[in-house]
Amino acid sequence: NAAIKNENLSLLSKLTRLESLEKENQLLRGQLRQSKEAGQELMTAKVFNISRTGTVSFLLIDRGSRDGVKKSMPVISAGNVVAGLVEEVYDRSSRVLLLDDPRVIISVKVGATAVLGSTRANAHKDSNSEVEIDLITNKDPVEVGDLVITSGLDKFPSSLIVGEISRSELKGGNLFKSVTANLYYNPVSSPLLFLIIN
Repeated sequence: NAAIKNENLSLLSKLTRLESLEKENQLLRGQLRQSKEAGQELMTAKVFNISRTGTVSFLLIDRGSRDGVKKSMPVISAGNVVAGLVEEVYDRSSRVLLLDDPRVIISVKVGATAVLGSTRANAHKDSNSEVEIDLITNKDPVEVGDLVITSGLDKFPSSLIVGEISRSELKGGNLFKSVTANLYYNPVSSPLLFLIIN
């Protein structure tokens, strides 16, 4: 009876591992197909450490200078969702700043009208999954639910997904709206990343 239980546990462990590998394989195939269509060359990396506090938001990946990683390389997750930028490169690993880190500012387009703005970490944020979108004037048609994508005016190629507008408010007497976006990338549920090489 004990031998059968041990064999069942072993088989269950193998099945779980196979299901995990199958899911990872599907993510890889999908992302590689998308990047090939966009003419992007990618390098895969796995997250092995996450640090998120009120003042920093970064993760460590298992690729470094030996693999050709360079500072400021854009990092995405499956589905062309922006994760962040490489900040520091070590021999066998690298530190990636996430979009909600105060040191990261990227140029974005918002909504169907492609209003230009830039991301900024919210110092008073309730969660690590949001950023402020600056430079949106009171006349710009930005609404809750609008998609936020990269503009292509900085290190990131255009049309990568950043997140979705969660708040857009007029501020009396101000030229600019107060706009917040929820980020789509979640480091806890997305441990497999892609560095954009070209």
